[in-house]
Amino acid sequence: MLDAFSGDAVPVHLLTREAFAVYLGHLRQPDGVLAVHITNTYLDLRPVVVAAAENYGLRAAWIQATGDGRISSDSEWMLLSRGQLPGVSGQLAKLRRVRPWTDDYSNLLDILRK
Repeated sequence: MLDAFSGDAVPVHLLTREAFAVYLGHLRQPDGVLAVHITNTYLDLRPVVVAAAENYGLRAAWIQATGDGRISSDSEWMLLSRGQLPGVSGQLAKLRRVRPWTDDYSNLLDILRK
């Protein structure tokens, strides 16, 4: 699970192709799942995570969780796996495509929410 985001700050180095290589190296099972917390008010991080998933031949799913407003708040998650993601749905096909982020490249303007 990758849940290192605080507020609307984006630790770009955690969403790079190189970072995902490290995460995938730690998955213990061939069909293990990497859960990435992507909640952000101003940026749509789904295209960045999808680009990383495609780079490594992974399946991706997007989940919106609704909080109760008192103890928990709404959140967005991406699930990535080499195997199937049964029972999980999400619309990712219509997302704009972005270049995968790397240690040498990222572009926040590409993912601004409209």
